[in-house]
Amino acid sequence: MRFTLNRKKSLQTDQGRAFLTSTLLRLASINEYSTGAILRVFGPLDRMEAEYHLPLVGILAGLLAKLDPAAAPSVYNTARRILLGNPAAVERYERERGAIPGLHR
Repeated sequence: MRFTLNRKKSLQTDQGRAFLTSTLLRLASINEYSTGAILRVFGPLDRMEAEYHLPLVGILAGLLAKLDPAAAPSVYNTARRILLGNPAAVERYERERGAIPGLHR
């Protein structure tokens, strides 16, 4: 979990984002509490540099697509809340890559 706090490594590098994504997917069904703590690093997406919006929103959109909301409701809903709380980053992502399934109900 400490790795995620180093945003320059965990969010701003391709290798860090790949590691973070695989960790979130593996951990989501095992320990929702720890996964939720890791997701906090995504909170201020709109305040991050625009170049990181697409890959980071993509990670969260991928979680919504891959996770079963019934199996990991806390993780799924936390990812969804983070996306809804960062409208500028989501708008840019959806403009370039299309709507995020499960986000706008």
